[in-house]
Amino acid sequence: HDDNASIRILETLFTILSTCWLYEISVSNFGDFAQISNAPWTLDICVTFQGLVGAIVQSFFAYRVWVVSKALLWPILAWTGAAVRIALNISISCATMKTKDLVTFSEHYGWEVTTSLAVALSVDILNVTALSWYLSRLKSASHRYARSKTQAFVP
Repeated sequence: HDDNASIRILETLFTILSTCWLYEISVSNFGDFAQISNAPWTLDICVTFQGLVGAIVQSFFAYRVWVVSKALLWPILAWTGAAVRIALNISISCATMKTKDLVTFSEHYGWEVTTSLAVALSVDILNVTALSWYLSRLKSASHRYARSKTQAFVP
């Protein structure tokens, strides 16, 4: 599927960028504690990719909620949360590019990181709760149907 390929490409790019960032911090600048607080461009881009991939996965599960439930309320809330997550992560990337110093960034923009994580967690909880609820209802209905058919053959 084309969707799977695009997710794999994004995940691969994220892995490459995060590995480059870790290499720069732990190998290239080994022992240089002043460099630990610097935000290289790879970290800036990693934040965007992480938000994008996470939002795509959350959107897929929101789609599954819609397929199982036939109700649009929960998926729309989840899709909105995923869009907010992407916007926050892009904003975080822009802020780290602007400040270039993680200490300054955390002082001025730490709330964005907290908000992004809270939104991601909220969408995950929404998706898990909705899927669990609707799947348990479908399971109960299928068990009742199977039991009624079994009782028709067994006296």
